[in-house]
Amino acid sequence: MVLFLSLSLTKDNKRFTIWHLAPILITIALILTKSLGAWLSLISAFVILFLLSCKSFKYKRLLMPLFIISTIFIIFFIMFSRHERLLDLNNPQNSITQRLNYWRTAIAIIKDHPVSGVGLGNFQEVFLDYKIGLETDTRYAHNIFLHQWAETGILGFIGLLLLVAIFFKKSLSKSKYLFSAGLVFILHNLVDITYFVPQSGLYWWIILGL
Repeated sequence: MVLFLSLSLTKDNKRFTIWHLAPILITIALILTKSLGAWLSLISAFVILFLLSCKSFKYKRLLMPLFIISTIFIIFFIMFSRHERLLDLNNPQNSITQRLNYWRTAIAIIKDHPVSGVGLGNFQEVFLDYKIGLETDTRYAHNIFLHQWAETGILGFIGLLLLVAIFFKKSLSKSKYLFSAGLVFILHNLVDITYFVPQSGLYWWIILGL
């Protein structure tokens, strides 16, 4: 989303092209997912992108798209989100409660296997023995860093941290658009699993390659 938006803003061609159409279609798709984590991470990245662009003479071109997209997100969230379910933390089906329990379970696994982890792809195998406050199982911890540590141990966790830190350091000086695109991906994966899904995780490696 951020990549396509940046291309639509930096292209010299002022005609309506695929670079302008893609952010609109992706925005609609994000709204329909009703994923609070995706919305909040995207809005956070937009805010940071705007702040990084304030010193540039082009920053005014960002103001209107960001305002429109943020307004659409807020309106649709109010209209379609399940407010009662989000606020009822005692509901086991509450997505916030579920994620908190996923994280607690992942931390319990890490405490028992801090150095070596449980092995790649084995999170689900040991999850049933550790699950806290959950009626169902899951393949992922719904947090990229907790999941990495639980499966690959401290070295895998440190490796991921270094990879992310190096990316942010280099992209910040190279391109604020790449920085923002990477940021929204990492923020989303603090509460979700798109890093581990090949179709969506591929975008992370594309961003790194750029």
